[in-house]
Amino acid sequence: MLHIIQNSYFFGLSITFACWATAVWICSKKNHVLLNPLLVGSILLTFLIVIFKIPLDVYTQSTTSISNMVGPLTTILAFNIYKQQQVLKENFVVVVVSCTVGCLVSVASTLAIGYMMMANNVIIQSLISKNVTTAIAISISENRGGIVGITVASVMVAGLIGAILSPLLVKVFGIKEPVAQGLAIGATSHALGTSRAITMGEIQGAMSSISLCVSGIVTAIIVIFI
Repeated sequence: MLHIIQNSYFFGLSITFACWATAVWICSKKNHVLLNPLLVGSILLTFLIVIFKIPLDVYTQSTTSISNMVGPLTTILAFNIYKQQQVLKENFVVVVVSCTVGCLVSVASTLAIGYMMMANNVIIQSLISKNVTTAIAISISENRGGIVGITVASVMVAGLIGAILSPLLVKVFGIKEPVAQGLAIGATSHALGTSRAITMGEIQGAMSSISLCVSGIVTAIIVIFI
């Protein structure tokens, strides 16, 4: 009976949405920096998979529809960019320069830390695109011989850290300019960070969306020369 349920098309979708709904409910009860729905939902989902010994390939196959939505959903961020096109025009040079510097630092630090720790080259290639959104990161990882699973995990960790800590870091470093806040968040924590940037303000959300897109393009170009 359990085997039939696990192989159902709706099995993965059901437990994923159940964990997400539970996480949202938990986070709504208490406002805490570490209570992020994605983080809590991921922990709940991992707990279920481990406790009930659900084969990972079975879960993955039954959630392909969710994975297929990653790319199209990312394009929705373009609406925020359109609404703030005047801000983009006024800060075009700043956007390009800041995103390029951010991507260079991210790639260089990943390579430096990887070689210092004598990590396997496959691992390094899997982590090199951690600062860009999942759809682009997976493509870069596959083309460079990385492990997609590790890439997705690193992207999620980077995004979660940005989504959780970005408001705190903005206050600690005294970053008051909305454009700078949005660019910094988007360049380091992609879509997850952008979701938090949107709650910080309309300009922050738009600039983070722009930074997310530009950083993906710039990173894809940088890794060509490595």
